[in-house]
Amino acid sequence: GCTASASTTVTVNSSPSSITPPTSQSSCSDTSITFRFDSVMAGSGGNQIEWALNNSFSGSHILISPASIYLAVNSGVLDPIWLRCIDSSTTCISAFVITTAKADSLPHNLTPYIKSDTVCPNTYAFITLPNTQSGVRYDLFCAGSVIDSLNGNGDTLSLTTSIIDTTKSFYVVATDTATGCYRTLQPG
Repeated sequence: GCTASASTTVTVNSSPSSITPPTSQSSCSDTSITFRFDSVMAGSGGNQIEWALNNSFSGSHILISPASIYLAVNSGVLDPIWLRCIDSSTTCISAFVITTAKADSLPHNLTPYIKSDTVCPNTYAFITLPNTQSGVRYDLFCAGSVIDSLNGNGDTLSLTTSIIDTTKSFYVVATDTATGCYRTLQPG
């Protein structure tokens, strides 16, 4: 009888090393903000970077290493960015890494008001803030110094000036105590 046999060799290519994830970023914005991750480098053995906003990498983007990644993020959103490295000659893929881009919301733009912008010498004035936000600190400033500070509670707050003996300008800064995002409030 006749016997036939065949053999073949299968080569196992090495997967590239994982990307060193770029540092997560956050910023303050009322609308959306575009983040830029510069000089993202493929891991050893890779020459392309694939990134996506999901771990299945659907809708992914492939860039030649080193690359810059631009991502628009809406206010109040934390977007995880999934990254992995590809060796284009073997199509081997590294394990993924994750970084994040977060656009923290600014405090609401309240309109502080004062009942009367004219007072007698050596008296106080009261700056009223309607509909304050919980988790936001409201600081009243004069000449760069904090004069009064109150935490928002959803109700109306009244900040008290220092003694007024000459014409002075005051302004209020609202700061989110969790994120540090702040806004200077403009009087009405």
